[in-house]
Amino acid sequence: MKSGGSPWVTYLAIVVLMAAVSAGVYYYTSTRPPAPEETALPAAGPEQQTQQPAKKGVRIEGGEVVEKDAQGRVLWRVRADGEITYDDKTELLRGSDIEFEVNVEGQPAVKVQARQFVADYAGRRIEFAEGIGGELLDGSGDFRVGALEYQMSTQKLIGSGGADFNRGHYTAGADRIVVDMKNRQIRMHGNVSLARRQAS
Repeated sequence: MKSGGSPWVTYLAIVVLMAAVSAGVYYYTSTRPPAPEETALPAAGPEQQTQQPAKKGVRIEGGEVVEKDAQGRVLWRVRADGEITYDDKTELLRGSDIEFEVNVEGQPAVKVQARQFVADYAGRRIEFAEGIGGELLDGSGDFRVGALEYQMSTQKLIGSGGADFNRGHYTAGADRIVVDMKNRQIRMHGNVSLARRQAS
C-alpha cells in the first residue's frame, strides 16, 4: 500500500530538524563561558629572587654586604662605591672605595672609609688600605691610620703605620691605635704624644 504523503514533506521535516540542531549548537557555544587561557608566570626578577645568605651569616646585596649575629642584629656592614667581589673558594670579599660600619649591640658605633677592603672569613679579619679614616659615630672623635685591621672574633679595630686620634680640643699621635668595640675603649701604643689642637 502506497503512502499518501509527498516526499517533499519528509525533506522539509529533515531541513527543519537540522536547523533546530544547528541553532541549539550555536546557542550552547555562544553562552558557555570561554575556557580560561593559560597564564605564564613571569620569571622572577631581581626583586623577586630569594637572596641566599652567604656563609657565616653574610648577605651580599648589590654594592652592600651585611653580617648579622644569631639574633639577627647587624654586626657590620660595608658599602662600596667601587667594585665588590666575593670568592667562594678562598672566602675573600674584596671592595674598593668603601664605607665600613661596625655595630655594637646592633647600633652603629664606628665608621671607616678606605680605598681598599679585603674581608677574610676563614681568618676572621678585615683589612683596609689606602686613605684610611674613621670616626666614632657618637661624635666624640675621629682617627687616621696607615693600615687598619678589624678582628671579627675580638671586635677590635687595630690601626698601625702611624695613628692620629682627635678628640675634643686634643690630638694624640702614636705608632698604633686599638679601638676595642666590645669594651668601648681606645688605646694608643708606641711613641704616644698628646697636643692641644689649634683653634681654626
